[in-house]
Amino acid sequence: MGEIFTNATQDMCRKMNLPEEVLGRLPVITMVGNRSVCIENFDKLIDMSDEKMVIGCKKGKLKILGKELWMLYYTSSEIMIRGKIGEIVFEA
Repeated sequence: MGEIFTNATQDMCRKMNLPEEVLGRLPVITMVGNRSVCIENFDKLIDMSDEKMVIGCKKGKLKILGKELWMLYYTSSEIMIRGKIGEIVFEA
């Protein structure tokens, strides 16, 4: 039943020309310079250090690489990371 609902929702979004992130399936990444990044629509925090953070998403992993990385806040809907961000990689 869950698959039928998901397919129907995806079909409705396509017909209404809504982006897939509206369904909460894709991460939404907002970056300000190289100092902060906010990630919405994520599943879990997988790994965390001052040089790398790995965020689990529904369709892969998001790696944030840099220096002096730290988490400003973490909620069920978004996470804010600050520091000297050097690279963001999405692995499907």
